[in-house]
Amino acid sequence: MTDTLAAITDDNTENGTLPQRKDAALSSAVQIDSVDDVVRLGKMMAASGFFSDAQDTAQACVKILAGAELGISPLAAMRGVYVFDGNTTLNSSLIAALIKRHPRYDYEVVKVNDGGAAIDFYQEGERRGRATFSMDDAKQAGLTSKRNWKKYPQDMMFARAMTRGARRFCSEVFLGPVYTPDEMGAVTDKQGNPVQAPDEVEQQAPKRTHEHPDPGPQTEAQELYDEIKDLLDDAEHLLGPEKLERYHRAISETRDEDELREIRSVVHSSIEAEEDRRQEADAQEAEGERVGGEFDLEEHFDPKTLAAGASDAEDIPEDDRITEAQLKRLYAIAKANDWSEGALDRLVKEELGFASKKVIPYGAVYDDVTEALKNDALRAQMSDA
Repeated sequence: MTDTLAAITDDNTENGTLPQRKDAALSSAVQIDSVDDVVRLGKMMAASGFFSDAQDTAQACVKILAGAELGISPLAAMRGVYVFDGNTTLNSSLIAALIKRHPRYDYEVVKVNDGGAAIDFYQEGERRGRATFSMDDAKQAGLTSKRNWKKYPQDMMFARAMTRGARRFCSEVFLGPVYTPDEMGAVTDKQGNPVQAPDEVEQQAPKRTHEHPDPGPQTEAQELYDEIKDLLDDAEHLLGPEKLERYHRAISETRDEDELREIRSVVHSSIEAEEDRRQEADAQEAEGERVGGEFDLEEHFDPKTLAAGASDAEDIPEDDRITEAQLKRLYAIAKANDWSEGALDRLVKEELGFASKKVIPYGAVYDDVTEALKNDALRAQMSDA
C-alpha cells in the first residue's frame, strides 16, 4: 500500500543541500558541520540500541539528515523522524512542535473528542483556516479497524487534523507536504511512533495481484473506483493535470478496497485544500475592493458589542476573553491595514469602552472588531480624532 500512497501524494522536495532552518529548529547542543559528524552521530545512535528502526549506521544517518533539512536536532530526529521507502514522515508531536516554534505560524486546538478533532491555523497572527478530521472521515477511509485507531481514536484524529492543517496552511515549515507514519500505512502507538512498519503490515495481509482482469459483477472495489473517478471528473477544474494523472494512475493500479478508500480520502483532502485556497484568494480580492466612506459605529457593531464594552473588565469572565493567539491576529490585521497603536487604542477604549484589547470577548464581539479594522474610513476617523 505504501507504493500506491507515495504515488499519489504531492512531490517531495528535490534532493540537495538545504539551508539550516534556524527559525524552526528544535534547540540542540550538538553542532553538525560535516558528513563525518553525521556518521559519528549515526554510529553512536545505532550502537545504543534504543531505536528499533535504526539498527545500523546508515539508517541512523538517514534519519539525522532528514531531520537536519527541517532544522531538527539529531536526537529529536531519531525520536520523531521515520523513513519508509524513501518517504520522510514525522510523528504528530514533532509536527506540532515545529509549527509552534516557527516565528510566522501557530495553531490553536479547537476540540478533540470522540467525535473528531478541529484545529485552527494562523500565519503571522491571521487565521488561515481550520483543519478537521472526524470519526466519520476515519470510517470512510477504512481506518477504524486498525489497532491504533481502536486503542487511541482521539490521538489518531488529532494527528490527522494536525497534518491536514500542516499541508494546507503551513507547508513552508516542512518544505512541502508532510505526513505521519500512520498516513503511510504504519501501525503506530499513542504518540504516533510506528510499532509496525508499512512493509510488515503488507506481509501480514493476504497476498494479492495488481493485474486487473475485467471487473465483472459490481463489487465494492468497483464502486469505490467509480466514485473516485466521478470525483476526479467533477474536480477537473480544481486539480491540475499532473495531479489528475497521478490519481487516475493510482486507482487504475489497484482493486484493493482499503487502498481505494485511502486514495479517496487523499483525493477529498486535495479537493478541499484547493477549494479553501480559492475561497481565501476570493476573500482577499474582495477585501482589496473595499472603499472608504462614512463609518457608523452603531450601525456596524452589534448592540451587544457596545454593551459589553460599557461593562467593567472584571465583568467579563477570563474564559470569555480572547486568547493570546487571537490577540496576535488582531494586531496583525491592524498592522496590515495601517492602523497606528494610538488609533487602535482609541477605537477599543474610547469608542467601544473596553479597558484594554485583552478583555475583548471571544465570538461575535471579536469578529465585529476585526472586521471593523479593515475599513479605511474608520481608520481615518480614529487617526484624526
